[in-house]
Formats: sequence, C-alpha cells, structure tokens
Amino acid sequence: WPGTDPMYSANTTQSNDRVSYYGVTGVPDVFLDGNYKEAQPGGMTMTDVNDVISKTSPIKIVVSDVDNGTSHDVAVTVKSIGEPPTGSFKLVAVVIERFIHYNSAPGTNGEKDFPNVMRKILPSSNGQTITLPAQGEEATYNFTYNEDASWNMDTIGVVAFIQKSTKEIINAGSTFDIPQNAIIIAPALNIVDGASGN
Repeated sequence: WPGTDPMYSANTTQSNDRVSYYGVTGVPDVFLDGNYKEAQPGGMTMTDVNDVISKTSPIKIVVSDVDNGTSHDVAVTVKSIGEPPTGSFKLVAVVIERFIHYNSAPGTNGEKDFPNVMRKILPSSNGQTITLPAQGEEATYNFTYNEDASWNMDTIGVVAFIQKSTKEIINAGSTFDIPQNAIIIAPALNIVDGASGN
C-alpha cells in the first residue's frame, strides 16, 4: 500500500482505519511510541529510539494465545505495578505475522521481505476502552480470532498495547516476550557503620 500490496488487500478495512487514525499521508512512515515522533525512517535516529527505550512504565502487559485448532483465545493481562496514569485509554491487540517472504516482489519497489505484518486487530480497529487497574491490581481482557489459510501460523503472534487518547503508547506486550517479573518499588536498604577492615 499504496499500489499492489497483498498484505494490505487481505485486510483493507482495518488498515485504512489505522491509516486514518494516525493521519498517514505517505509511506514509508514511522510513528514512534504513538505520538513521540513521526518521520520517514531516515528521519529517525538512534537517539530517538534510545529516548523511548529508557522510559519506564507503571503498566505491565502480559499476552497469551491459546491455539484451539482453527480458533485462538487471546488473554491480555494489564497490571499496574506503579501508580497508573490518568486519562482515557484503549487496549489494542494485534495479530501479526512475524515475517513474510515473497519469491518475487509483490509491488513495484522490489521488496520481498516484510516483518511484523498486521493481520487482524482485536476486538476492532479502535481497540477496547479500558480503565487502568489501581496500583497493585490487574485486569484481564479476552479476545478470539480465527486462523486464515493464507497465514503462516508458525510465525503468528499477538502484540497488545495501551494507547492514551493523545495517541501516546503507555506500554506494550506480546506473545513473544520472555516472561519476567517487574517491580518499580525500590528495595529496602540496611546501612550500618562497620569496623575498619570489615
């Protein structure tokens, strides 16, 4: 997109909805962290990426995808491990195909390899309105989707993110994440004077 694009053609409605949401007028285009910075890829710097990576979030997102044969159950658990921000929020879960390779380029730009292709947005292009849980609490949201014969299910996964009404991404999680515990509270420190040499 624009032009010949079988990935866009497979889900034009949801693709168009997100293009409209962000106001994309030309491609390639990057929206870093939703609203942190918008530019073509050449306009993004390592400093931009490092600035976003260095930020922390009081929200943790854990995503699971259970294969039931031709249908899948997705569970997205939102945990407030710190004081949650205020505002209006949407939870968006996106079924992606991690990598698609074409033997011959489907479009006119010669590209044959495409990472992280959006296949379906759950529960809809607009996501689901949520209220962030209180600090120390969590909430789980459940979605379902059906497999498509054209997808390579070996590389299908789900990325979920929470987006503020300002388009800022609060945090994201995916079925590809390595499970880990997260805590923001500083550990208690015991400091005592010691004898010289100890």
